[in-house]
Amino acid sequence: MFNEYEIVIIVRPDLDDPSAIAALDKVCETVTELGGHILDKEDWGSRKLAYLIQKHARGHYFMAVVLVPPSKLFEIERRMRLDDRLMRFLTVCTGEAVEAETRIAAAEERRAAQPGLRRRFDLEEEEPAEDDYDADGAGVD
Repeated sequence: MFNEYEIVIIVRPDLDDPSAIAALDKVCETVTELGGHILDKEDWGSRKLAYLIQKHARGHYFMAVVLVPPSKLFEIERRMRLDDRLMRFLTVCTGEAVEAETRIAAAEERRAAQPGLRRRFDLEEEEPAEDDYDADGAGVD
């Protein structure tokens, strides 16, 4: 029996892009090691935080949609707490007792139909997000 979860992680902004992506890959590796499945991964980019976290005003956001047995979620979160690259994480249950084969097939179908959609793992220079500007259009750091 699997539950579907969305895991949002905030990685330290002082890491370079390959290291930040490696932090997400470590979380995904933990999920698969414990018998789960990765349905989708998204790179939301670097964003300004609402308040300082560990003396950082920005963070690099990632989201993963996973299927995990409910009994393994505690271990996944425990390992995320031990990773010093992660500043914060949030796990939200989006579906209980889902059919894994159906969800995996639907995720693969969606990826095949829309390649590259919602993925920015190409490490190219990104444009500043709209919320990175103050009222007069000047960049905010």
